[in-house]
Amino acid sequence: MAGSSAFSFGRVRDVSVAAGFDLNTKNTAFALGFKAGAMPLSFEGYGSLTGPKGNDGFGQATRTEFLFHPKLMVDVGALAGTKKETYLAGIGWEYWHNKFGADHTKVPGAIQSTPFAELAVRF
Repeated sequence: MAGSSAFSFGRVRDVSVAAGFDLNTKNTAFALGFKAGAMPLSFEGYGSLTGPKGNDGFGQATRTEFLFHPKLMVDVGALAGTKKETYLAGIGWEYWHNKFGADHTKVPGAIQSTPFAELAVRF
């Protein structure tokens, strides 16, 4: 019911909920635990390769996209004497080529290269 006033509020004019799966996506996750002296570390992350998905919302053909998200995490919980692999802190880098399938030669910002810091609590 796109455009229906029943689904509008404030500046929002359309709401959509979608579910499904994508046979065109290949994901790889990794985690390698190790110690540097007494410091418990892990090198972990994921990569994703997604093929073209047809046309985007502007009618432009999408491109194959590549996303890589590696990070180095310290098990600060184990260092503090609490439960292992529960409290972690780390740094990483995310690289996304043809973000959301947008052609990086035509769309500014379609290549993302971003360092980050992360705090995590795992239940």
